[in-house]
Amino acid sequence: MDSDTNRASPQREDGPPPPPLGPHIPLGSRPRPPWGRIVLGAAAVGAAALALAGVFVSFAASTPPAGLLQLVQEPLVLRKPAPMPAAAIAARADPAIVDINVTLAYGQGQVAGTGMILTASGEVLTNNHVVAGAGTIRVTVPDRGTYPARVLGVDPTDDVALLQLEGPSGLPTIPLGQSQTVGVGSGVVAIGNALGLGGTPAVTAGVVTAEGQDITATGYSVPTEHLTNMLEMDAALEPGDSGGPLLNRAGQVIGMDTAGQTATGSTLDPVIGGSAAPMRAGFAIPIDRALRIARAIADGHGSATILLKPQGFLGVEMVNPSSLRAGEERRLGVTRGAVVVRVLPNTPAAGTSLSALDVVVAVDGAKVTNIQSLNRLIKARRPGSRITVTWVTPAHTQQSATVTLITAPVA
Repeated sequence: MDSDTNRASPQREDGPPPPPLGPHIPLGSRPRPPWGRIVLGAAAVGAAALALAGVFVSFAASTPPAGLLQLVQEPLVLRKPAPMPAAAIAARADPAIVDINVTLAYGQGQVAGTGMILTASGEVLTNNHVVAGAGTIRVTVPDRGTYPARVLGVDPTDDVALLQLEGPSGLPTIPLGQSQTVGVGSGVVAIGNALGLGGTPAVTAGVVTAEGQDITATGYSVPTEHLTNMLEMDAALEPGDSGGPLLNRAGQVIGMDTAGQTATGSTLDPVIGGSAAPMRAGFAIPIDRALRIARAIADGHGSATILLKPQGFLGVEMVNPSSLRAGEERRLGVTRGAVVVRVLPNTPAAGTSLSALDVVVAVDGAKVTNIQSLNRLIKARRPGSRITVTWVTPAHTQQSATVTLITAPVA
């Protein structure tokens, strides 16, 4: 790959200090447009409608699932970030920031996100929602080229994934800090593959506005996620930023960019057609927690939440009943379970009578209370396992089918 002549370079220690820059600083030719993210709902105190912030999704023919709840909240009043040398700070981490491009196995689309190189042999940290449902994963390393990658493991509960690049060695690694060293008012810089454009990462600066935030976020290629103990910042994120670093003033990673907030509550991603709502806040997973999960995955230590390959796959896209419009929720008459949005072709589910608005209520007799519990039940089984799925139809009849799981579509 040709080297990127626009990539920023760190300032020499004995050279003049970089000039103060404002809260939104593009590097090279990558200005950030004032676009927002798709959103659903928020569970945190003071949180508004959120979206899994950094995945840019493009589909040949795609519309968001029907019936998703739309929420609107007044814009937040956020402090103006203090001027800081954001470009120089970003340049220190830039060589170890990668672009992740995913081809979805069953969604007929592509997803773009960001990752951080943790080891010289090519272990890359990113968000689970960046690689969820992937058929193939390609990772571009600055000045080194593009490599295929496989998933070593994921933690959907905390939205963490660890990838392994195939082929490279001697890679630069991201400078790591500790999330416990930052607090409200700390200056931060967020970097990522904004809008999936590739090339020099885009950067935006701000301050930490809250700690310990619990949020609910959604995206096109993944179900609703409930994330806890997040860092909140007024450095706005864009689609494609997910999995990128949140840096302190020393250029060390103290968080992983994950979700963004808008004021409109739009369920349409403005990147692929919809309203262009300005971002109001961003959220990041504390890096201490993300690294603990990544180390467990690298060591092969699975758990109830840490899933290692291979995993079983049923082939349905789901939402929780609470995500439906009130009228649809009343019509279905359910408050628990996982509501089918779409049955994916050429999957075990496609061989049953499961269809949109059916509600999965049990797997092998174990109750399904929401999509998270369904995912745990399915992914805990190996490919080739036979399971019995029970669901309730919109006509309030109960049906069951026994299927053989295939391998989850993550390369």
